[in-house]
Amino acid sequence: PGKILAKMNSAILPDVPTVAVADIKSLEEVSGKVVRNDNKISAFSLGQMLEDSARKFNKRIAIFFHDERISYGELNEKVNRLAGSLIKLGIKKQDKVSIMMCNSPDFIVTFFALMKIGAVAVPINTFWKSEEIRYVLNDAQISVVLMQLQFFNTVKSAAEGAFSLKHLIV
Repeated sequence: PGKILAKMNSAILPDVPTVAVADIKSLEEVSGKVVRNDNKISAFSLGQMLEDSARKFNKRIAIFFHDERISYGELNEKVNRLAGSLIKLGIKKQDKVSIMMCNSPDFIVTFFALMKIGAVAVPINTFWKSEEIRYVLNDAQISVVLMQLQFFNTVKSAAEGAFSLKHLIV
């Protein structure tokens, strides 16, 4: 797997400046950067990686999900649309936002939208009960929960005791 990852990195990130791991003095210096297999760190965010992939591989399929096929270009468009909507809602860099979704293209779009904004994505296990969800909402000081419809009642119940929660979005 390591060799495959290294080849993927060099194919997707060929011109990205890197910093040797030995030169890093604190965790703050690596925040928001991608760890490369060659023991170097690249100043490249996940949002930027998606932008570059969409530019280079626009028509290639990024997601296969049941009968659905989404290209890198389409994925990037969906991510940008959601990121714009979340910004209009007031979500900004470093806001803690929970995602309660099944494994699906919705989860991927939501995760990348949060990465582009610079928000902190806090996934919630879809099998958790409202008490467990409430604990995470309070402990992580979550301001927004993005969820699929089937989780609304559970999250709504958990939200009753969540002091920092501002929005539930289905």
